[in-house]
Amino acid sequence: MELTLKRNNKELKSLKKAINDIFGFNPKNIFLYQLALTPRFVEAFFSGEKISNERLEFLGDAVIDLIISQYLFSKFPYKDEGFLTEIRSRIVNTQYLSTIAKNIKLSEIAEKFIPVNHKTPPKNWLGNEFEAFIGAMFLDKGYDFCYDFFISYIVNKTLDIENIIEQKQNYKSQLIEYCQKNKLKIEFKSEKLDKGSDFKIKIFINNKLKGESTAPTIKQGEKDAAKIAYENIDK
Repeated sequence: MELTLKRNNKELKSLKKAINDIFGFNPKNIFLYQLALTPRFVEAFFSGEKISNERLEFLGDAVIDLIISQYLFSKFPYKDEGFLTEIRSRIVNTQYLSTIAKNIKLSEIAEKFIPVNHKTPPKNWLGNEFEAFIGAMFLDKGYDFCYDFFISYIVNKTLDIENIIEQKQNYKSQLIEYCQKNKLKIEFKSEKLDKGSDFKIKIFINNKLKGESTAPTIKQGEKDAAKIAYENIDK
């Protein structure tokens, strides 16, 4: 299913109004947001050229990573690097970002960019849309605006930081459950490394490598590799 983007004044005004109504700000370069909210699983064209929001998604991912790092660094002045890294990873994965996108109603705008009769979107696609949206915002408004937006609309309204700290995610179970539900073939392969006592674990989904890790035990290696595979399952 194809989607052709146009600099249609009516469509762009409608998008600008939706962003203003939901988030309370006026974009300067509305075309950036139009591109950001066009799902990468939809073939999109502008002036005959194929386009994608993946570059904005890449940028937004880095911006969100920095915002969360700065926020956690300030909120937990006596916690070590390991704690900050773990909590950040629980927030910035596409599964949690998808939940955020729904909670702040970004989904109401993004879903309008899916053509009628298009197949069911992939799991956690809204997380990718959210990253691209933040990437567009960064180019349009700058880092300080993005940080203030994130604190106002995500941290203060939807981010239950205490619950995030307490939760323990079982990525291996979630990954297996997802593959069973979607009838995907999943394989865990372990290899004893020649040097030392570590094991290399690789996880394949439909014969494609989705996650790998090296750890002292197979159990730990599968846990680490499953986390990587689960976060990359749609990529």
